[in-house]
Amino acid sequence: GAMTMRVDKRDKRCVVVNVDPDTTERDPSVLRVIAQERQACLGVYGTTVVPGRGSVGDPVMIES
Repeated sequence: GAMTMRVDKRDKRCVVVNVDPDTTERDPSVLRVIAQERQACLGVYGTTVVPGRGSVGDPVMIES
């Protein structure tokens, strides 16, 4: 079923996004792009308003 989530706060990124999970090689350009293009944010903290199940590939609708 559908669920509703409230976005409470943007999430600042840390240097972990620079590490390739397969090779463990570091690429600092990843965080640089996030800083330049996304104001160093690439996620959100949220609160469940209406519980439900979400799966990979489900559509997401954003309301303001």
